[in-house]
Amino acid sequence: ASIIGNTLIDNGAYGIRLNSSSADGVTIKNNMIDNTNSEAIETVAGSTVTSSQYNNYYNAGGTNISHLGTGTVPGTGDTQVAGGFINRAGDDYQLAPGGNGWEDGTCLASPYNADILGRVRAVQGCDQGAYESSKRRVF
Repeated sequence: ASIIGNTLIDNGAYGIRLNSSSADGVTIKNNMIDNTNSEAIETVAGSTVTSSQYNNYYNAGGTNISHLGTGTVPGTGDTQVAGGFINRAGDDYQLAPGGNGWEDGTCLASPYNADILGRVRAVQGCDQGAYESSKRRVF
């Protein structure tokens, strides 16, 4: 199973919860999980995370990660900071240029190379979460 390219904001409980031993071989990439009412991610004993990369796990009120399963969480490129949204109060969860999560993801092949609005993701410097910014960093 794969959990890729999602923006999960203000959930009533966990952002992501792998709740059984049948959650085996899960890949978690490029997600923006922000301000949940419990852990941003919880994995229970018996669950297996194959890969956790370039996610942002953030819970302002407590624990970001509870990992009791196998595999590595957090993994390569995972962060634990408040998301850098354009206008959180106005429910605009696109990432602001230079904000946390902006160009902090990893660029993936189809079907993950477009965002929720159908915008093609950059070849390098992809954003975490469901939205890809139209602004790019100048190198």
